[in-house]
Parts: sequence; C-alpha cells; structure tokens
Amino acid sequence: MRKLIFSERTDQLTLIPFLENTKEKTGIKYSEIVADAGYESEENYLYLNKQKQESYIKPTNYEKTKRKIKNKYATENFKYDETADFYICPENAVLTSLYQRHSKSKSGYISEKTIYGCNACENCHNRDKCTTSEKGRQIQRAKTFVHFREQSFKSIITPKKVAGRKILCKSNFRPAKKSCFSLAKYFITGKSFKYEFLSNSLSKKQLLM
Repeated sequence: MRKLIFSERTDQLTLIPFLENTKEKTGIKYSEIVADAGYESEENYLYLNKQKQESYIKPTNYEKTKRKIKNKYATENFKYDETADFYICPENAVLTSLYQRHSKSKSGYISEKTIYGCNACENCHNRDKCTTSEKGRQIQRAKTFVHFREQSFKSIITPKKVAGRKILCKSNFRPAKKSCFSLAKYFITGKSFKYEFLSNSLSKKQLLM
C-alpha cells in the first residue's frame, strides 16, 4: 500500500497531488470535493474547475462572515461594485484600481491581485481610524480567488453540505487518531519539517505498514 507523505506545513499544496494520485491508482475521479479551510487556494479552485469537479471547500473567512465586523473601517465594510470595479469606503469616498500585483506560489502558480486606492484620504477627518499609510487607504482584491470563493461559499451553506463536510472531514479522523496513536494532533514532527497524513479512517495496521 502506497501512502502519501507531504513535507508541507500547510494543506494547500497537497490537495492536487492527492487527487491526481487517487485518480492514477484507483481510476476514480470524484465529482464533488469536500475539504476543510486549510485546502483553500486560488490554484486549487482553478484545478477543480478545470477538472469539472464541484468544490465544497470551506472558505478560511467562513466563521468571520457569520458575525458583524465592529471596526467600521475594516475591509469587509468597504462596498465593492463589481460592474464598475471600485470600492466605496464608509465615508463614501471611491477607491479605484491603481495597479496589479503578481506573486508566485511555492508550486509555481502565479496569482494576480488588483490594488485599489483614492486621493480623498488626505482630507478625511477619520483618516487615522482607517489607515496609517502615507499613501492613504489601499485595498487589494484577488478577483479570480474571490470569484471561486464566493461559489464555494454558496455551495457549502446548504444544510446538507454543511452536515456532510463535518462528517467527511472530521469524524473519520478522530477514531483513527485516538485508537492508533492517542494523539490530539495528527502529525509527526521531524527535524527539519512536518509530516502530514491524508487518510480515511485507516486501520492501525495500515497506518504502520
């Protein structure tokens, strides 16, 4: 039995190789992918979309969306106009697109973020409550990532999918961790990196092979 052991400290870079390996070894390509927040990334969303696999990944900001953000000047309280592509701040100033910033992930994936800003901050009487930057308040938006995150969010908030995600992603790991190793956390720390296991209620014998 072959096991996948990853040296990555985060789950984001393990989803694609895990699914590819599953398809290669079993011939199975799942139509729906249920995953916890640690697997959320633009690269993973695009991969699932290209493979025509429906994403049920819990957004990392899921819990945050369920409560009101008290800070008036938090990014979440800036209204975004998707059609005109600009933000409106709590003081009704408009933040327009300034430039695009690109970054490359460890896997080589290149993502793009649009930076928004405005000139009204200089004369705003609440500037100190909003930003400390000399350039004024700026907001960055990864449009592709946000698009797929919103789709995934709409998918998982149905009662059926919320219950399914908890069952599939949580309950199967608990008995394996408890009965096999009596571990509170499911990883082994090495000298230079951390091993993480992806399994589905494997028996103690299977885990130790």
